[in-house]
Amino acid sequence: GRADGEEALAPALVAATDALRRQAGLPGTLAELGLGAGDLAPAVIDAAMANASLRLHARQPTREEVTALYRAMQPA
Repeated sequence: GRADGEEALAPALVAATDALRRQAGLPGTLAELGLGAGDLAPAVIDAAMANASLRLHARQPTREEVTALYRAMQPA
């Protein structure tokens, strides 16, 4: 069905988006911005929590969930 087709296209979309990001010279990780594991300042999380796009989600993420997401984007 339609969902199966869309799911099959997802990896290609991710790859194309990543290629475009690299061509534009934009960072792909927090480490590429110069942030290390200890640099996740409360201001970064505050800014993420205040982002208007979060209001579009059916369920508002908690501060802990946003923090976990940012930590997952950092190298181990």
